[in-house]
Amino acid sequence: MSSDFTKFAGPYGGPLLLTLCVLLACVFEPASGEWLAYDRYAIEGFETWRLLTANIVHTNGWHALLNLAGLTCSHFCIATIIVSCGLLNYFSGAVY
Repeated sequence: MSSDFTKFAGPYGGPLLLTLCVLLACVFEPASGEWLAYDRYAIEGFETWRLLTANIVHTNGWHALLNLAGLTCSHFCIATIIVSCGLLNYFSGAVY
């Protein structure tokens, strides 16, 4: 049974969700940078979420847009390769 988000977003759900997170982090900058950016000493203080969220925070809007453009290009290239090589069944777990 598919969720409503999967029905709405289809195969683009992951990149769309990541794009939304990056854009929200840009809107709430500099507060988002203070709480989400990679900080070695904060991680030593058990703020381990920074290991995952550091990739969402960007230094400026152009940096975020270029990274999102790269995400879009890589998503379409990888999706094309997976479908053309017949690896879709392999990655969906249908191959035993």
